[in-house]
Amino acid sequence: MIALALVGVAAAAPQIDAELIDVTNVSVGLSGAKFTAVVELTRVSGPPMVLKDVDYDIVFNGEVIGGAGALPETVRLKKGEAVQVQLPGELTGGGNALIRAASTGKLEVRIVGEAKVRALLIPRTVDFETEVLKVE
Repeated sequence: MIALALVGVAAAAPQIDAELIDVTNVSVGLSGAKFTAVVELTRVSGPPMVLKDVDYDIVFNGEVIGGAGALPETVRLKKGEAVQVQLPGELTGGGNALIRAASTGKLEVRIVGEAKVRALLIPRTVDFETEVLKVE
């Protein structure tokens, strides 16, 4: 009975909020740019979790133009406590999206991803999204 209750708690839909804190290690070249996005992740709901890995994309005006990386270590997500995670990123192939942005005057950059977590020994994936920049 207890095991069944634990599985039910771990299967409940947890929520992780993501907020961009800083962008560091920026280098820009002819073929694109590299940077590190410092994102703050906060577990809002769900059972205690260990963040094992993060898969993410950089979305520029609705078009995926970059993404990369993996976490160098596992991170414990305590409820209500923000944890800063460094996500290395690379922008490539954004030429068409950049031309469209210049012609419309609208610019939106988001980081959209999945946090791979372990909650009560059960692995699961939790989606997250944060806005980096928006100009209209």
